[in-house]
Formats: sequence, structure tokens, C-alpha cells
Amino acid sequence: MLTGIQLRAYPTNHQKLILSQWMGCARFVWNAKCDEDKYFRGFARKFTPFKHYYETQDTKYSHFKSKELSDWLSKCPSQILRNSVTNWYETLNDSIKKICGRPKRKKKTDKGSIYLTRELFRFEKNQCGQTVLFIGQKKNNIGYLKFHAHADFKEPKSLYIRKERGQYFVSFCYDDGVEQDLIKPQEHLEYLRGMTAEQLQSITVGIDRGVTIPVHAGHQEFDFSKEHIIASVEGSLKRLQTDYVDALLLHRPDTLVEPEEVAEAFDELHKAGKVRHFGVSNQNPMQIELLKKAVTQPLLINQLQLSLTHAPMIDAGFNVNMMNNPSFMHDGSVLEYSRISDMTIQPWSPFQAGNGKKGLFFDHPDYPELNEKINTIAEDKGVSREAIAIAWLLRHPAKMQPIVGSMNPERIAAICKASDVALSRTEWYDLYKAAGKMLP
Repeated sequence: MLTGIQLRAYPTNHQKLILSQWMGCARFVWNAKCDEDKYFRGFARKFTPFKHYYETQDTKYSHFKSKELSDWLSKCPSQILRNSVTNWYETLNDSIKKICGRPKRKKKTDKGSIYLTRELFRFEKNQCGQTVLFIGQKKNNIGYLKFHAHADFKEPKSLYIRKERGQYFVSFCYDDGVEQDLIKPQEHLEYLRGMTAEQLQSITVGIDRGVTIPVHAGHQEFDFSKEHIIASVEGSLKRLQTDYVDALLLHRPDTLVEPEEVAEAFDELHKAGKVRHFGVSNQNPMQIELLKKAVTQPLLINQLQLSLTHAPMIDAGFNVNMMNNPSFMHDGSVLEYSRISDMTIQPWSPFQAGNGKKGLFFDHPDYPELNEKINTIAEDKGVSREAIAIAWLLRHPAKMQPIVGSMNPERIAAICKASDVALSRTEWYDLYKAAGKMLP
């Protein structure tokens, strides 16, 4: 079975400079192949017969190495350039098979990555018996890259080095040698159907979303103290019967928060290997920035209510410099802030009517036009109406991750087909307007 590993790396300033240059070179050849593909496809549409056009399906990149314009590419190991073009080529072929979208140009941001194969790295043992990572070749290298590992691992055949908001990570997969019998989805479904409610409860894994004190007798409070955060995580681990959780989210803002206490709790939990990633839920940009003042770990997630009928963050973005109700900013431009900060929005209650209404918007008497439009598009694309509602969220370039839940495995499978639905710009806007929204 494959095991995924992500290690926090600590390059020197010189290593950071070289890695940034290599990442820039990898991005350059990727974008060059995208431009090349776009040019030839545009040419083909004009001068070749209908339904016949030239596809630039190759992994050539040497013609981009111009002594006059791009001589700096020669300073980057050719294997990195080759691997970047190979990844582009594989993505192109997957797009032709309708597995994903066509490769797009990558913008220059504070994020980047390079893909390294075995000829460009090796793990060694130093004199103290510690595992170290050597990056590069004999004549073109950055030396030994310092990293921190929580457990032993097998040497992989390839790895990624990623940069994200000033932090560096080494990630890879390896075969742990554990045999795993795989069953077909239909067989698993039949197996679950034959279980009692008690049996299902005993094997169900849930995720504790937040750190709060639950409602008791009409009383509610939020507690972001170090003591409560750690106690909440320990309780979650016990209930989930696991040693760690992938993500911990602070649910709802605590106005009495001391960011330094949160930072101490996060550091302790991360160092102990009990929490891998951190985020928030239902918080606005300034509340997030307040936490970032002290917290060293990246805040990667913000769970926010969002659906076709409850979309104030989208409404306000349309109605700028206006005096109507949709122009009221309720969340401090959290949508735009999330995109700028590379923070993933996880929409919760994506089927909820919202706006004070109870229940789902499906078949709701207040949304006849919306239901008619959803049903029409769903029938046209051969998927469920739930899949269309989720596809509407996925169509947004913010790259959201909707949160859905159901006790019905078949409904979950139907919702998952949203990832295969490609809504056009017109279809997205038609759904938005059918939900009762007005464009200025």
C-alpha cells in the first residue's frame, strides 16, 4: 500500500535562492508548452479540415533554450525541465481523456514546486545516524537540505519540493509493503447495507470541526485558550480512535482570543504530531490576520456557509459602489481575501435554503425558477440535482472544497459526480440569477 509523507524542510538562504530559480524554470517550460499548444490549436482551427487539428503532444523543450532570450535555463538541471514538461504532457493526455481540464499557464506567486526523480536526490545517513537529503547532481547541486521527520520511511523513487508562503516542504509516496485487499465500490455498498445501525456506528469515522464549548441549556461560549484547544484535540483523538488528525479548525471566532495562546497550542500539537494542518471556520479576514500575528503554521482552511441561495460573499462582490441590500459587506471580502492568501474555502450547508428559510432549496416553494433550472441542467448532463449544486461551487476559480454529508451511500456517490461536471460561464450565471439574484 502506498504511504504519503510530507516533511517540513529548512533550506538555507542560498538554497532558497537556487530552489526559487529552479521552480521558476520549471514554471517557464510548463507555460511555454501551454503557449505552444494554444498557438498550434489556433492555427489548426483556421487551416485544417473540420474535426481535424494538430495536437502538440510531445515532451520536447530544448527549443525553448535560446542563448539570446533564455540562457539562464541552462543553469537549471535538465532533469527538472524534463520532468516539468513530462507532467504537462501527462496532464494534456488526461484532459483529452476527459479526466481533467487542459493544462493552463501558471502565474508567478509565492507558491512553487519542482518534481525530482532519483537522479536528482538521495537520502543518506550522517555521522550522527540522522537521515539527510542531498539535492542535485555532482556539478549542479544545492547540497544537503535540512528537514524534520516524525517517523521512519522508505526511500522513494521521486519527490516534490514545494514552497508555500515562505515555507518549504518535501513530499513523496512509497510502498510500505503492507498488502491491502481492494474491493469494488458496489461490493462495499452491499456490505454496508447488510450492517445494523450499531455496527455502522462502530466503524464510522467522524471529524470534529471545531474547538468550542457546545450549547448547554441555551448557553453558548467559545474558548480559544491553550488549555481548551489541547483538551479538545485530545478528546477528538480519543473519539476518533486515532493518533493524529489531518486538520484542526477553530470554529467561530472567540472575541476573548489571545493569539499567543493559540500559537502555543498549535506549536505543541504540531510538534507532537497530533495535528498536521490548521485552519478556521466562519471567520473574517481581520480575525484571521489577528491569529496570523502569532501563529507560525499556515492557516489553510476557512469553512463558510455558501450555497446557491446563500451567497452574500458573492453578492457583495457584484454590487460594488451601490446602495442596495446585496452591496452590504457582511464578511470583509472573505472570498477575495481567501484567493489572495491561498486559503481554501470549504462551503458548508451547500443545499440549505439560507436567508432565514428552513430546509433545503430543492423543491422549496420559494425557489421554483431555481429548481426548474437545476433540473434542466442535471437532465442535460446526466447527473443528480445535488451534483449540479456542488458543480456550481466547484466552477468558481477560488477552488473550493464543499462539505457534504449523508447517511445514504448512493446519494454520496451521486454528489461526487459533480467533479465530472463542467458548467459553462453562462450556466453558472443562469443558476445564480435563477436563485433570485440580480446583477447590477
